[in-house]
Amino acid sequence: WNSQLSAARSADRFTTLASFGNSYADSVSRQFAWQNDVRFGADSLQVVMEHRQERVESGTLALQRERNTNSVATAWQMRREAHSFSAGLRYDDSSQYHGQTTGSLAYGYRLNKAWRVSSSIGTSFRAPSFNELYYPSFGIAANRPERGRNAEIGVRYASDGQQFSATLYQNRLTDLLVYAPVCPVEAASHQFGCAYNVNRAQLSGLSLAASTRWQQWTLKGTLDLQDPKDETANKRLVRRAREHGTLVLEYASGAWKGGAESVFSGERFDDAANKNRLGGYGLLNLYGS
Repeated sequence: WNSQLSAARSADRFTTLASFGNSYADSVSRQFAWQNDVRFGADSLQVVMEHRQERVESGTLALQRERNTNSVATAWQMRREAHSFSAGLRYDDSSQYHGQTTGSLAYGYRLNKAWRVSSSIGTSFRAPSFNELYYPSFGIAANRPERGRNAEIGVRYASDGQQFSATLYQNRLTDLLVYAPVCPVEAASHQFGCAYNVNRAQLSGLSLAASTRWQQWTLKGTLDLQDPKDETANKRLVRRAREHGTLVLEYASGAWKGGAESVFSGERFDDAANKNRLGGYGLLNLYGS
């Protein structure tokens, strides 16, 4: 039985200096958690209790806000020979959005030493941030919490420094919170874009990942092929590409590590109506430590 207490505090200061006026928003978040992990042979039980305080202060009176969230979550993991199973349940009691329950179920089966298949289903909940609700000329006070239902199935291979995985997924969301530089709602008061709810959205696609290691060299990459769809308008979601991925070549020797990483993305749309097209792009990162 392992028990752990933790406390965290984070602060953020956001300042805008612009021709249409200056503004600021200071936000502080405090979180206290008590986590307990209990092992029963090959099985394990986790119970977590959390308390979170969020507060924002601004020169704008409408942005003076505070909310508290008390949460309890439990997860059970079980292994039986080639089978593995997990179940999770979480309850969040928010002073702003009251009680919310989410959960997940997952199952995996090891075909042999190298190959494994798995599947999972789950639900999600995300409350709008204070900026998404109240920040002047950006937030919309009527924004609703985001809820989702996700299902996926995958296969994974790992042996002698070689790894490969493929995952098919479908995530259906109601009131998805997104940003658009051309606000499709309350346009008169949000001339520079806004955060708003997409009534019904679906993210479905295929995620691929692979890596290989030879002596001190590692080559790895990912590729995501997805259909990010606004089902209400039958359009693609703003600023989401159908394909994106990475390719990394890394060298490690003793305490030293260095490499090159390429990040790429396909074209996207800059507006909810899918009229303003943004071209694809690529980045090259060099790193060392």
